[in-house]
This record gives sequence, structure tokens and C-alpha cells, in this order.
Amino acid sequence: MTEKLRHFTINLTPVVRHDQMEGKDYLVVPMVMLTEGVHQGTSGPLYYPKDELSKIPAIWNHKPVVVYHPQINGQGVSACDPDILTTYKIGVIMNTVYENGKLKAEAWLDPDRVSVVDERVMKAIEDNVMMELSTGLFTDLRDEEGDWNDEHYNAVAINYRPDHLAILPDQIGACSLADGAGFLRMNSETKTVSFDCSSFSPQAYNYMTDNTSVYGEAWNHWSGVFIKNELAHGEIREKLRALLDKGTEWVYIEDVFDDYFIYEKDEILYKQGYSIENDSVSLSGLSMQVTKVVEYKEQVIVNSRKVKTMDKKKFVADLIANESTQWEEADTETLMAMDEKVLEKMTPVANEVTEEETPTEETTEETSVVDNKEKKELTVNEYIAQAPEGLRDVLRNGLDTYNAEKQTLISKLTANKKCLFTKEQLSKKDNKELKALVTLAAGEKKEVKPDYSGNADPVDNTDHTEEPLPAPAMSFGE
Repeated sequence: MTEKLRHFTINLTPVVRHDQMEGKDYLVVPMVMLTEGVHQGTSGPLYYPKDELSKIPAIWNHKPVVVYHPQINGQGVSACDPDILTTYKIGVIMNTVYENGKLKAEAWLDPDRVSVVDERVMKAIEDNVMMELSTGLFTDLRDEEGDWNDEHYNAVAINYRPDHLAILPDQIGACSLADGAGFLRMNSETKTVSFDCSSFSPQAYNYMTDNTSVYGEAWNHWSGVFIKNELAHGEIREKLRALLDKGTEWVYIEDVFDDYFIYEKDEILYKQGYSIENDSVSLSGLSMQVTKVVEYKEQVIVNSRKVKTMDKKKFVADLIANESTQWEEADTETLMAMDEKVLEKMTPVANEVTEEETPTEETTEETSVVDNKEKKELTVNEYIAQAPEGLRDVLRNGLDTYNAEKQTLISKLTANKKCLFTKEQLSKKDNKELKALVTLAAGEKKEVKPDYSGNADPVDNTDHTEEPLPAPAMSFGE
């Protein structure tokens, strides 16, 4: 080995940071969401030109960051839905910019949400390992076929309307790490450093000489030796799948752990060990048939406003009797059909402040904000959207029936010339009051007396000169 000094361009300084927004702590992770080029998505190979990427980067800001693309019955749906956000969301996109053919941004992640939704995301951040991501956006397609950098495309994607960004812990994104995108893609600053290579082994020296470009790679320096980072979860999964794929049997990788993985074949689960050495994955030991066990633990509820066990009939009766609600006896059947968790949320909450809980001057403003959020009244559509799936159609049909009856009552009242209310004024009244107005407008029913003015004059038979006709005799025996 003749060379004593070599220069290597490597990534050393992490830029993942902690920050605050709206008084809440966030973990801020840089990423590249999209790059100029041809990307294979649900509409086939499309060309994403830099003119469109750079048009309005700020429209991506504050869109949700979720784990996986949300789907319902196998169809992709918007992530901007209350139920989807509750299940998938771990943060928001912020500080989006376009630079050198790349749409760059920051993922502002809520650490608590990350731990609940998918712990693999936090582990990737802690281990400084890039992950695949994928954009969820609506586009228009320009009918234009062509080639870009030897890649063929069927159309050009234009007029981007972002919906969300999906982190893919074990999948490959349409605009993947290989395309220059990725979560933790900008996880370090680039620096050029020099090392004395005389102490390196020939194998290490040759490897480093052949890999002076670290595009798509991350390196750690420890005691004068460079060690390549572990493979990403998605890469390990693909390599394991390739080892099991014999071309004749369908195999699905269920879960991957540090030194073993679970796969499914012919609807049977198996456990198989594996090891990694120099980016090469190999199987170890024998595969064993296993059974998946799911455990549900009891939830400890510390909020006294929650109901652990509920007498549903009594709960509904109390809800109707509560003067703070507008429920009536006629609504009993509807309320009994609702899920208990939904009924709990409908219970009015009184603001109870004990002497010990009296806020100090420093916390008064914060407490006021929280109280205002709790008091926020839901719209009808928001309320129906939060109801259990099986109940939403019942509520919508009931609402349609109620509105149809309301329109009929308003039509009857406005048709009455004596009615001084406008349609707008009547529409603000409930059906119970409208029915009373319709009854009032109809007035009291007058007693109708018979009129005999068309009859002949009565016969004066006071002198009995005229004999009455004899009554007819009826014989039922003949």
C-alpha cells in the first residue's frame, strides 16, 4: 500500500433537533419528499418536472405525516379525516422548500404519537437510519409520453394538491431512497476529512477506496475504522423474501425482528432465524411452526368523568333529563342504539375547580385555552363523523327525516297569509315549536249548526182536523 493519506467526503454531523410549536415539544426530522424524475405510482410511470415541484412548496406545510397510506376496503383515502388522523398521524410537514431538483421539508413529529402509532419510526431516528417515504397527493395528468434520463413515462404529473406524507417502515416508496428521496435523507452535513490509511487493513482500504462517494450511505467513525450502518428494515425484508422465494410457493413476511422473522406459507406461520454480515443476509437454524398470540390488557381509566361500567338505560335516561342537552323522550331509541363510548362523550362536563386546583397567574392563560377547547361545540357533520361506523347511516337518515318534516312545517306556515315570520326565521326554530305554530295558525274549530232555512213551513194541526197516517204493520212471520 503506497498511499498514506486519503480524503473522504462523509456525513458526520446530525441535524435532527428538538423544537417547539404552539407550546408543544416536537422532534424535527429533515427529509426529501419528492425529486424530479420518473416515479412509478398508482397511475403508472409519471414524470414529475422541476417546474411543478418548485411551483408552490408552501402548500405542503402543515399536512399530516402518517405511517403508511390510509386505506378503506383496499382503496386509498384522504388522511385529512378525524378517524384517520387519530389512527395514523404522527406529526405534520413544515418548512417545505425546493432545492436542486428536490422537494425538501421537515417532519415535525409528536414523540408521544410516534410511540403509539409505530415504534419503528423512533428507532430509525435513534439509530440514524433512513426510511422510505411516499407522498399522498392529487395531481392532474398531461397527456404527454416521453423519456427522462433513459426512463420512460406515460404522462406528466402537474398541478399538485398535497394531502399527506406517509412513512413506510417496511415498504418501498414510489420516489424511493434510490431516487434520492427519504426520511432522514438530510440527516447530516457534508464534510471532507483526511485519515492516515497506513493502519487500515488491505480489505478496509480497498473497500473505502471503491466507495469514496457516500451518496445514499451513512458512515460512522469509531477508533479509526469505518463501519457501515445496519441495513434498513425494508432492505432486510426484501432480502429475506428473496431467500424464501422458490418461484413455486407464495411466501409473505409477517414480522422482522433483530435475529429472527415470522413468515406465512400456505396460511401457516413459521419462525426462522437469520444473520447479517457485510450487508449479506443468510438464514440460520431450522424454521419452526408458530401461533400468533394477541393480548388485550385492561385499560386503567384515571379520569373520573369516564364511565367504567355503564347501566345504559339509566345513562340514557339521565342524559335526556339533563337540562344542558336537547334530547327528548322520543330520542330514547336513537340513544340506546349508540355505542357507550359515544354516549360518554355526549355527557356535559361541568367546570369543577377546587381550592387546590385553583390556577396561579402563570397557568391561568394556559388553562383558559384548554377549557375553551373542551367547550367547543361540534357541528352536526362533525358529530356524525365521530359516531361508530354502523350508527352513522342511522343518524344521517334520522337527520334527513327531521329536515324533511321541518321543510313541510315551514311551507304550511309561509302559505298562511297571516304568518309574519320569514323562512330564515322559521328555519332557526326546532320542529316542536314549528308544530305548535302550525296548530296555532289553524285556529279553534267552530261548531257547525244545522240550517233548515230551505224547508217548507210547518203544518198547524192544533185543531186535529187531519188524522195522522197509521203506522205500517210489519209481519216477519210470512
